[in-house]
Amino acid sequence: MSRRNALKTAAACAAASLFSAGCAHASPNFPPSDHWDAQSGRFFPLDPMREAKGVFGALWTMSFHERDEGRHPGKPLPVARPDWKRFEAERERPQYVWLGHSSILMRQAGVTVAVDPVVGECVSPVPVMMHRFQEPPVPLSEFPAVDVVLITHSHYDHLEEPTVRELAARGSRFVCPLGVGEILRGWDIAADRIRELDWWQSGTLAENLTVTAVPGRHMTGRGLTDQNRTLWCGYFTQGLGGNTYFSGDTSWGRHFAMIRERLPAPDVAFIENGQYNERWRDVHMFPEETARAARELRAGRFVPIHWGAYSLALHAWNASVSQSTAKARELGVSTLTPHLGEVFDSGTVSTDWFAA
Repeated sequence: MSRRNALKTAAACAAASLFSAGCAHASPNFPPSDHWDAQSGRFFPLDPMREAKGVFGALWTMSFHERDEGRHPGKPLPVARPDWKRFEAERERPQYVWLGHSSILMRQAGVTVAVDPVVGECVSPVPVMMHRFQEPPVPLSEFPAVDVVLITHSHYDHLEEPTVRELAARGSRFVCPLGVGEILRGWDIAADRIRELDWWQSGTLAENLTVTAVPGRHMTGRGLTDQNRTLWCGYFTQGLGGNTYFSGDTSWGRHFAMIRERLPAPDVAFIENGQYNERWRDVHMFPEETARAARELRAGRFVPIHWGAYSLALHAWNASVSQSTAKARELGVSTLTPHLGEVFDSGTVSTDWFAA
């Protein structure tokens, strides 16, 4: 057996062990914790949130002013054609592809991981708003084989039914926060292909690659009656060649210090950056907070995400990335802003192409 095939076999066995190690929860009887209320059947953040005011008014404004000047770039963003040979080659460092918004592909230890893969035109249950202004750099049909999908939470811009169904049909397995497994099973995904994790729970993705679900400060729901019925999380992968942090959606909070205390510094940190508004400050970070989070985590390279595909707030399309990278450099944090579709790693040199 060749070394390449041996790595593939080992990775497949390790991935299978993650899903045999613990079954997805079949009911909402989750373990008692500091973020689960059994009486109400809802999850809650580590610290109380202020009541969001004027959200529906802002959403109404967004729906009628979606293409206002500045909220969209006015022309297609520069895109790189993914070099899949480089992506899948055996390398010392993890390889990544940013697909726009929070969708990322990672290749490490012989395993291909997709994080929050979303490629659709609209990320709202109501198709009059939240439309894509930038096409994905590559269609789903051209994705490489995805071994494991990491889902951070249930919002439409992070969990997309057609994409999930297609990846499941191709053999992908799924790691998700508590409660999201019920959604996936409702989409005909077998329970033995789903692993639900609580905050700080870990699993093995490959012989030299583990994943840990880490806390964030957010909320969940796909309708009007299921608010916070499922958990939200970020992910921290540790493996031969490098450690990676994926924040998922989050506002600023003490969870960043907790992650720093419990886990090593990430070589690359993908941190949410964009779609913020004063009305929902306890749900999404402002740019300067994103930069602070990167410093708090001691990130080797900070990659801003949650932008570059959809306009889900009233700020300019590139305001968040421009401001967060400027603040990060002021704080001494190394930034990394790849083009859509570009294969990159922790050593890649990038430019402020979004400022053009």
